[in-house]
This record gives sequence, structure tokens and C-alpha cells, in this order.
Amino acid sequence: MLKLVSASKNDNHDSFAVFDGKECVGHVMRTQKAPAGKPWFWTIFVSDRRNGIADRGYAATQQQAMMALEAAWAEFRNLLTMRAQPRIGG
Repeated sequence: MLKLVSASKNDNHDSFAVFDGKECVGHVMRTQKAPAGKPWFWTIFVSDRRNGIADRGYAATQQQAMMALEAAWAEFRNLLTMRAQPRIGG
């Protein structure tokens, strides 16, 4: 389960690092440079665009941003697990 930890600075109190255990895997923050109605930006720090996994996006709420980040992180971790498994039959 991912955990939000405040990464707030003086200019943005709605800034959070996202941890998977002890590893910082992403960031969720409210930003003024966002599409209308979606002020929350999320990103995972590991990108694998070759496989079409979204590594960033915008959401209407902090909770929605966190859910999107969790889904992208789970998809990325599943991909890594599949790549690490030995192939049977070569």
C-alpha cells in the first residue's frame, strides 16, 4: 500500500511524496498549471512509456490523483514481475 508523506514547501502546502515502503515512487500535488477542474497532478518516478503505462496525469481531487497513481504503480510493478519470471520453453 502506498503512503503519502508531506513534501510541502512555503509556496505549496498541498505537495506530497508517495512511498512504497521505504522507496519514494511518486508525487501528488495541487498545481495552478492544470486543466480546468483537475488541479491535482500526480506522477510516478519510474517511466516505461514503451509499454504504454501512464506515468503522470491530472485529477479533480487528491484522492482521485492518489487512486490513479496507485493504479499506474501497480501496473508498472506487475510488468516488472512478469519480466522477471523465467520463460518456459525458451
